[in-house]
Amino acid sequence: MSDARDLLDKRVLKGLFPLNNLSAVHLKEVAKKARLFEVPAGLFLFRKGKFDAETYYLLSGELAVIGARQVVGTIGNHSLEAKRPLVPGQPRPYSIRTAKKSTIMRVNTKLLNQLLDWDQSARHEILSTYTNAKKAWMTKILKSELLSHLPAENKNTFIMRMKEVRVKKGTTIINQHETGDLYFVIKKGQCIVSRKRSKNSKPILIAELRAGDSFGEEALLSDGHRNTTVTMTTNGSLMKISKREFAALGPLRAR
Repeated sequence: MSDARDLLDKRVLKGLFPLNNLSAVHLKEVAKKARLFEVPAGLFLFRKGKFDAETYYLLSGELAVIGARQVVGTIGNHSLEAKRPLVPGQPRPYSIRTAKKSTIMRVNTKLLNQLLDWDQSARHEILSTYTNAKKAWMTKILKSELLSHLPAENKNTFIMRMKEVRVKKGTTIINQHETGDLYFVIKKGQCIVSRKRSKNSKPILIAELRAGDSFGEEALLSDGHRNTTVTMTTNGSLMKISKREFAALGPLRAR
């Protein structure tokens, strides 16, 4: 087996389950500790009935799944099975052998479970302090890329600094080309996102947003202009935070 560590990319990790549930900090830890190997065809990764302490993923190539004495299936790198740990369970319920030259990622199972538990506990700790009515929109924002680099206490501070504003159907929340300094999360209601290709052209529908969805992140991270218009299609309420309040949290800007 040859080392293929230079092929490891966090974008690849985010496409794997359950790694896609990890915070950015812990995903970086997995990227640092995981090992990648180029494995020639015909070699076993593990054998049926044996114990090991590793979780395996197929990143490229093809694998044969072997039962007692024969091949019972194959796993290609574009299959759904390749997005999940390879035949989990201890002892191993099947043997896995490379059918073609393959790129394999291996990560310590104990480390992976520990990181997943920490992130789950952090989310639970924050959500447990709020009522069920607030949890729906908070669950989404806590998993967002914007907050993924933060420890639990900073996430909690971010949530506490957000202010609620009630809005009516038809209200334009942000306008394309205008500067802005507010970031919004929909607590209740629905919005549409639209964009004009030119000043006099008709707006084009880009997306529909619901409770838990957010918009305006660029206002927190840069001094650029809004690139879309967001309009309420129902009565509702939004949670907002200003760029000044955001910047005061400090570590949030290190993305």
